[in-house]
Amino acid sequence: MGSNPRHTRPAMEKDINYAQAHGAKVIKVDPRPPEVLDMDALGLPAADIWLRVRPGTDGALALGMLHVVINEGLHNKNFVDDYCTGFERLKKHVQPYDPKTVSEITWVPQEKIIEAARLFASSEPSCTFARLGVGSQQPNAAQQARAVCILTAIAGNIDVRGGNLLGHGKIGDNVRFSNQNMSLVLRKKDVVLKSFLYLQAQVRT
Repeated sequence: MGSNPRHTRPAMEKDINYAQAHGAKVIKVDPRPPEVLDMDALGLPAADIWLRVRPGTDGALALGMLHVVINEGLHNKNFVDDYCTGFERLKKHVQPYDPKTVSEITWVPQEKIIEAARLFASSEPSCTFARLGVGSQQPNAAQQARAVCILTAIAGNIDVRGGNLLGHGKIGDNVRFSNQNMSLVLRKKDVVLKSFLYLQAQVRT
């Protein structure tokens, strides 16, 4: 989301292609069609699911995916119970963002929203790669980035091998996303998702 690793982070694009060649599925969120050929001409698909989102509506898309994941019970219940607070508030908050409504906002077909949400939540592990197009270059960028963080969290994909890693440090450090295939030790109750309506992740000392 909000990135074009082919042209801005080619080393990461090669990592993505490597993961695809070994069975990983890719969801691309981009107004533009994904490029057909992979960098090493391995014959890999440009994306397993392409969500042609209306520019500036990535946050609504994330909320729509959260709606599907929560209402279908696809979230990682153990991770939510052990590490998260505010889940019931989140569940209530996303109810207006059903796939039909979100489709009208984002221009993404509702069946694609449902398909992507199910694939992301059911793939263990899965990770997100969201960059400036989501997190800084739009008026509501902060809220969009937080919604993506929450989607990653309730799927249980934080600080696990193949998921998204936390930059461990003092409170106030930014959450660092990575697709590195490594694992950090996460002690129970270290990470608290403070008030899902504000969607701010922090490390508790």
